[in-house]
Amino acid sequence: MKKIVLALAMAGACMPVAAQAQDGDYGYEDERPAPASLEKSGIRFEGRVFYERIGDPEDDVIYELGDAVGFGGEVGYDFAAGDNLVVGPYFTYDVSSIESCDGQLCLSSDGFWAAGLHVGLTTGDTGLVFGKLGYSQQSLT
Repeated sequence: MKKIVLALAMAGACMPVAAQAQDGDYGYEDERPAPASLEKSGIRFEGRVFYERIGDPEDDVIYELGDAVGFGGEVGYDFAAGDNLVVGPYFTYDVSSIESCDGQLCLSSDGFWAAGLHVGLTTGDTGLVFGKLGYSQQSLT
């Protein structure tokens, strides 16, 4: 996680400052085009379907819970924090049909949830490069 934060900080420091400081002569302020970040601000929804495999990462013991298909979604809201920057909270919840039984003892996944902060840099009219910082929890029963 530290590497991701460091990479985002370095990418921000490498942007040419002179090009950012130049404004066009539009005459009136209301004639100036809206920043790209305003077009990408607002509520967002994301749906996903995935394949997962859950196992024990210890060196001596290799125990796999199994593999299965799961699905979930994310909801968030992005605020324009600058001409090319959006920031906002997000919440994710995923469920899976993964289950492993040994006799009458069964182990399955209750679900995965995450919440945190979404930070994105606009890349033109349709692109957004983003990173997330948050907390997540996977529970097994």
